[in-house]
Amino acid sequence: MWTVSLVIGVSVLVLCMVPLSSRWFVVDYDTGLLIIMAFFALAPFFILVSGWAQNNKYSLIGGMRAAELMISYEVPMLILICTTALMAGSFNINDIVYAQADNVWYIIPQILGAITFFTCAVAEAERVPFDIAEAEAELVEGWQTEYAGMKWGLVMLADYMRGSVSCSMFVILYLGGWTLPFIGDGPIPEIVFLLKAYVVFFFM
Repeated sequence: MWTVSLVIGVSVLVLCMVPLSSRWFVVDYDTGLLIIMAFFALAPFFILVSGWAQNNKYSLIGGMRAAELMISYEVPMLILICTTALMAGSFNINDIVYAQADNVWYIIPQILGAITFFTCAVAEAERVPFDIAEAEAELVEGWQTEYAGMKWGLVMLADYMRGSVSCSMFVILYLGGWTLPFIGDGPIPEIVFLLKAYVVFFFM
């Protein structure tokens, strides 16, 4: 059970790092993007440990496959985050959002980067067509073969949390965060941010 707690605990930590607006956040670090990606990088390790802890060779192999898949997609995600940070001149999330509000949303000059980031986000969240690590349709269900009941439910919850954080990161990096063109923050920036994130999550 402790391995499941680690998996979902990291997902909750990452979720806490994402602000809903410049006035609605848990923490506001100057290197917020790097901290979010550092927490993201812990997930493959905990998934590998979760597969190993079940004392089942199929689960161990599934954990190795899942960790390898997630690591392979985190490298291009980090590169794309660095390109966005270079354009904004900061790793601070507020600075990146307001740099887009002052100029243009980064999805326009970085359309290929946005598509690549979204693809990596889908793979990071283990959604179709990158769900082979999870293997929902197979008889042996990847690294979570021995998990059932609430343990399996918590693992699925952690997956969807990582997916929602990936969509929030896409909104922050490429869709102007909680700002709107010609309006800026607006009266309720939190609703604007959540609506953008839900639209991206719908496509995911």
